[in-house]
Amino acid sequence: MGYQSLSEKLNLVSNLIEIAKADGMVNLSEISYIFWTTQRLQLSELELKRLFEKTAPLAVPVSTAERIAAFHTCTTILAIDGNVAEPEITQCAAIGKDLRLNEARLNVVFEQLKMRQGELLSLEELTALL
Repeated sequence: MGYQSLSEKLNLVSNLIEIAKADGMVNLSEISYIFWTTQRLQLSELELKRLFEKTAPLAVPVSTAERIAAFHTCTTILAIDGNVAEPEITQCAAIGKDLRLNEARLNVVFEQLKMRQGELLSLEELTALL
């Protein structure tokens, strides 16, 4: 992924948190992935703590490739615990719409994720589906 502004980074981690919370239970694999992503994006623990308390404002990457990469990160947390729950899909779908991705193609992605319960989609697979 190319350059990401601070607002894009904060929004991405905020999205991950919202997906993890959507089913009412944030498990260890989800927390680990959020923490790993926060470190990869070079965000502080204080910024992470704030994002758990309050969601970041929407910040949509400009290029299609960056929007798909951000959505890939979201589908990863959706599947990482081996249980693709409907509330998480609903939250992830809203994020996909915010990222201006095709709604019909998003539904294809979610069907694939449900069938593969716990098996992650590669960025290449996701790109082909979208």
